[in-house]
Amino acid sequence: GATGFSRIQFDKTHSFGVLKSNYSFGPLNGFGVLVFIYKKNGKWVIDEIVTTTIS
Repeated sequence: GATGFSRIQFDKTHSFGVLKSNYSFGPLNGFGVLVFIYKKNGKWVIDEIVTTTIS
């Protein structure tokens, strides 16, 4: 399989961000997610992972 990640898109304060990720098992199998992150005490924390595509 293969995994891919997009660049992180930040809000204006760079306190919140979102990125896309996908994992492929083959030409017709895989899934994609959005990963929402935020900064807490100077460290990035994953807030939520939302599945966007499944094949």
